[in-house]
Formats: sequence, C-alpha cells, structure tokens
Amino acid sequence: MGTPRRRPGPRRKLEDTARREIAEETGFVLDVIGRKLWTRESRFTYRGRKHYRLDHVYLARTNHDAPQVALRHTANERAGLIECRWWSAAAVSTCRDKLLPAELPDLLQALLNDRFPAAPLTLTTRNRSA
Repeated sequence: MGTPRRRPGPRRKLEDTARREIAEETGFVLDVIGRKLWTRESRFTYRGRKHYRLDHVYLARTNHDAPQVALRHTANERAGLIECRWWSAAAVSTCRDKLLPAELPDLLQALLNDRFPAAPLTLTTRNRSA
C-alpha cells in the first residue's frame, strides 16, 4: 500500500497533497479524494537516522484500470520498491509479509463491510528500526 509521503506546502490542503502523491506514485489522476480514514504516527530509525512520520490515509476510488500518467518515483522510493501491484482483499488478509499498518487486513475488511468508524482513526507505531 502506498501512502502520500510529502508534507503539504504552506497553503496546500492535505487532500491536494494526497492527489499529487497518488498521481506520482501510482499514475492515477483523481479529481476527488474521499474521507480521511486514519492517521498513522510512527517514529523509527532508518539507515542510522531517527525519523518521525505522520501519514494521512484517505479513501479514493477510480474507474480506471491502468495508470493515466507516468510514474515519478524518487531515487529513495525506487531503492525500496520491490514490486508494484494491485491486491485483492483476500490477498491482503492472507499476506504473511509485514504490512503497514499491521492492522491493515482488519481495517480493510471493516471498510468493505461498511463497519468502518465515521471519524478518522489514530494509529501509532513507535521505535522501529530498518
């Protein structure tokens, strides 16, 4: 699952940043971003440096089945990208790989079963090393 990773500019809305990041990382151009599902705060060490992240995850839908624009991954994203593909809900629920957030299978199932809370969730992960 890819999530927008850049901070919005001083006058940009988070939804605008999400739309831009989705286009850059998936090639899909979205006119509308749905409601915020959760925020995920994490503190971790990567390549010997401590990092703090706050991800904002939104619901988005598209009728397209192929990217509309060329992907524009950064060098750092390309270095960490192993594979890019679509996942079915069943594949997510049976995945044995590390998922972020770890609760992703349950969150996705709640969303698909229309049991997802109306207010955005707050998820927290601390002290990971990579």
